[in-house]
Amino acid sequence: MRHIGLNVALALFWATLNDNYSLPTLVVGYAVGWVVLSLVHTKGGAVVGLGTRRQMRRLWYGIDYVLHLIWEILLAGWTVTRLVFRWRMGIRPGIIAVPADVKGDGEVTALANSITLTPGTWTLDVPADRRVLWVHALDLQDPEQTKTDIKQRLERFILRASRC
Repeated sequence: MRHIGLNVALALFWATLNDNYSLPTLVVGYAVGWVVLSLVHTKGGAVVGLGTRRQMRRLWYGIDYVLHLIWEILLAGWTVTRLVFRWRMGIRPGIIAVPADVKGDGEVTALANSITLTPGTWTLDVPADRRVLWVHALDLQDPEQTKTDIKQRLERFILRASRC
């Protein structure tokens, strides 16, 4: 509450950047300003640093996860495109149980959605015990390699971002 004036200024700056001074734009700008100000530590009104090391590490790993996920989506999209346009398709679809190290609701949701967003794979079910995720793969040449890829290319980044 101490920085309401600064937050309003950030909302106006946001609206200026968007060249739109409508109420929804100002509300989004206010929310973005609130996030920025919550990351900044102050002492007596003066900015002394950007959050704790843990907060900054979590922010960095979160950004790294999103960028890595975008790369995986593009890479898998290219692979699926090559599969579709092959003279002989020769795909072997299948369903596998991927053991999961993720435990919390957010981690499980992030992993399941990341798998589904990646072309060629789709999360079918997450049992109540959350020990495995049932995944359909468009081209399941090597089930063990597919499990390893999901754990190394997706789950590892989610765990790093959520548990740092």
